[in-house]
Amino acid sequence: MQTNLFWCRECNVPLLGEKCNNCGSSAKKIPLPPYTDPRPAFQGDFEIIREAMVNCYGEDFTNLVVMNDRQTVLVSLHFLDQAYEIIQDSVPIGRIFFDFYTLSWRFKPLAEGCLRLWENKSIGVRVNGNGLSEGTVLSEKSFQTMPGVFFPLVDSNGNVIGLGESTSKGLIVNRVWKKIDRAEGYKSSLKDVLEANEHYLTREGSRACRFLIHLKQRFHRPVIVSYSGGKDSLALLLIALKSEIEPVLFFNDTGLEMPETIENVEDVASKLGLKLMVADAGRAFWDYFESFGPPARDYRWCCKVCKLIPTSRAFLSQGEVLSLVGQRRLESPERARSQNVWRNYWIKSALVASPINDWSMLQVWLYLMMNNKIDLVNPLYFKGLDRIGCFMCPACRIAEFKIVEKLHPDLWRNWEDKLCKWASERNLHREWVLYHLWRWLKLPGKILRSMEELGLEGHSENASNRMLLKTVSINREKASVTILFNAAIPISTFAKMAYPLGETVLEDGSLTVSGDVFRARVSENKVVIDFVEEKSIKSILNKISGLVAKALLCKGCGSCVDNCPVGAVKLVSKTPIVDGQLCLRCEYGACLSKCPVVSFFIKGDGFKALCDAQTIRY
Repeated sequence: MQTNLFWCRECNVPLLGEKCNNCGSSAKKIPLPPYTDPRPAFQGDFEIIREAMVNCYGEDFTNLVVMNDRQTVLVSLHFLDQAYEIIQDSVPIGRIFFDFYTLSWRFKPLAEGCLRLWENKSIGVRVNGNGLSEGTVLSEKSFQTMPGVFFPLVDSNGNVIGLGESTSKGLIVNRVWKKIDRAEGYKSSLKDVLEANEHYLTREGSRACRFLIHLKQRFHRPVIVSYSGGKDSLALLLIALKSEIEPVLFFNDTGLEMPETIENVEDVASKLGLKLMVADAGRAFWDYFESFGPPARDYRWCCKVCKLIPTSRAFLSQGEVLSLVGQRRLESPERARSQNVWRNYWIKSALVASPINDWSMLQVWLYLMMNNKIDLVNPLYFKGLDRIGCFMCPACRIAEFKIVEKLHPDLWRNWEDKLCKWASERNLHREWVLYHLWRWLKLPGKILRSMEELGLEGHSENASNRMLLKTVSINREKASVTILFNAAIPISTFAKMAYPLGETVLEDGSLTVSGDVFRARVSENKVVIDFVEEKSIKSILNKISGLVAKALLCKGCGSCVDNCPVGAVKLVSKTPIVDGQLCLRCEYGACLSKCPVVSFFIKGDGFKALCDAQTIRY
């Protein structure tokens, strides 16, 4: 998804459209990499830039390179960790990035940044400009003691002609420029920015309002605004209020929120006079941590347990609702595919819509500023955080974790202790926690290569399945499949949940489940399934194995209770029990299909690989 940033060079301000509303001049188009989301720089960001400067050059002269009286836009970059391109005066000044190798912020000047470093601070290296080419190693032994620092390359006439990077081999030519067009910039204020973008902000705000009013008139449902304590949901809330809709403000407390977020939610509800509905996940994350292990970007069990299931339960009490969320396409490649209106598989009573789906982060911030609502913004944004959510979300970068650790050391220490204990029990090295490798089940190639460069290539997990329960083997013989697990199956618990699959008989410590097309014998750590027809194997294997996982790992999230169409499932001491007199053995089977334990177990790589080996395809 390609995006562009526009800039009025007359007013020296960023623009959301191709024409300046203030002076009428055409904007300069600044192409951005795909899936990048520009935003204004705040106080916390300048502190990070300052830290990066000091790490590289030993002193703070930030204002000589990134002027604090100019409008500054940060553009997120795809990198090993967090990285931004800094744009001022309509040109990139440089980049800051959190170095995965040193776990510290670094600064890389680009052409304009090199000019400012050299002319304002005399930082640069004199080189022979004849035949200079990228990748050339310059024999500058004095730079071997400070690897990873970038310096302007200057010819004999004092002209900046390139960029060099210090390495253990010497100074390597990183960039070469024939000519640098100097950026002409001057002071500009927030007032200038808002005036220049007034037409665009008003137009897009009106479009969002019309979209929302049309939805409300068409579906006639109570409106709930899902408010996370973040900027996007705050902008969404303002649009709902401007549309003369009086929504219920909904907050899902995952149990992993930072104190500032809890305070912000209560503050916004109070100041705007809105009814606040809260779904509280309580200790669900910590309970399921014992069963699931740490969450990961490719293993987001936490979203089901801590967000979707509590939200679904809260919405069920309201009947059919129109749920508004502040989701945007530019947030991720996955969300780029999202429609403006959709249904969530896990939240059956809600039609979900995002009126700001096409907005950029810059647009959201300017909309809040134009409406004088910055005082309602979560203060965490001004401390260097890009996103607001669970404090240890696996989608975060190490740089963000460092900020959380600084702001809330006790909160972070508790999480790190949990990770260290979990890793120690599985003989994972300290670096698995230090470099936050827990954020993936399967490490991306670029992370693997970086670990190899650090000499830590053996520090990944031995297995991708983090659940306590694992499938040891699956053996198929004609019309029979035998499954072995690494743990004893709690037969009595399994029996209480098994009625939707068929008739059950408990005898001599083993359980027999008989359905129309199969019979399963469950004993100790083994299940033997006999099939009547070939086409039923995949479905029955899913259900039986998933139910074994549920019997052993369930902590009572209640999703099966909420989704049973006839109320046949009850929680007794956090254990689901199916009432055989009420159960319809429906094809829908929501007590299994909408169970997070079942979902993640049968989709696990270990289970799927064993099925594939027996030609049981998924």
